[in-house]
Amino acid sequence: MPLELTQIDWVGGRPAGEIVQDFRLIQPLNIQDADILERDLSEPFCVNLLMANYANRRNRGTFAVSVSTVDVRQVKTVQAAEVLDNQYEKVCFEDLRFHQIYRKPATLEIAGVDGVPGRSVTAWLSSSPIGERVQINGAPTDLTLVHSIVLLKDTEKYQYNAYLLMLFASLLVGLILTAVRNREAI
Repeated sequence: MPLELTQIDWVGGRPAGEIVQDFRLIQPLNIQDADILERDLSEPFCVNLLMANYANRRNRGTFAVSVSTVDVRQVKTVQAAEVLDNQYEKVCFEDLRFHQIYRKPATLEIAGVDGVPGRSVTAWLSSSPIGERVQINGAPTDLTLVHSIVLLKDTEKYQYNAYLLMLFASLLVGLILTAVRNREAI
């Protein structure tokens, strides 16, 4: 689930333009309210970007998605051929922690690496009045990037707890069945 408490109505959608080699989109991240526990602030996070591939054409090339703060920056490379049309593309930042962007100035950037016109994907923008305004190739706009931030939770400890619970339940059922079959042993 998205972390931000404000429900955003993504209205007036339009594509940002093809993410070609010299394309650059900058979206300020201003996360002030999040419905999470204190212990979750140290979790890595992902950004879900609503992308389009122009009616499932065969796109090529790559683009970079980065998150930057005053102290740290992480860049992830995405293959344009893997982007689905009008679907969220999840980009995870394992080296960043949510507390590094929560209530602090941060930016999300999408930059073309080697995309060419006619074979590149795009990101969706919205004219929603909620959210920071995006810059495209250095020019300010009155639009915002359609995105959400989610935590990247490590579920391994939850799996171990589930296995222990199943083992305990199996032992309990076994004891009850043994007791029912051998009533004189009770």
